[in-house]
Amino acid sequence: MTAVRRYGLIAKIKPGCEQEYIDYHNEKMWPEIKKAISERGIKNYSIYLSDGYLFAYYESDPNCFDKKLDQYLSDPIGAEWEKKMAQFIDPLHVTENGNLWKEMQEIFHME
Repeated sequence: MTAVRRYGLIAKIKPGCEQEYIDYHNEKMWPEIKKAISERGIKNYSIYLSDGYLFAYYESDPNCFDKKLDQYLSDPIGAEWEKKMAQFIDPLHVTENGNLWKEMQEIFHME
């Protein structure tokens, strides 16, 4: 059985960018991005918006997630998408690989 880890991340969206960000994650979503995310083993992926903050949730195998994330970020399509999305994000911090989302600590879970 494959291990699954739940990930929660937060980012701040730049004021006035909310609708364009929403549009890019709906009708403007590139099919190649959905495919790349799925190929990297990310499941149950959702993004929420509230009061200027974005919250992302997804599940993935923690044993290979970092490697797959690096592959996604080094892929030209993934890199282009992330660059485009970065224009909407007011980073709370930036990771070594350039990720603008801050990982959150899970404090409660119930099946």
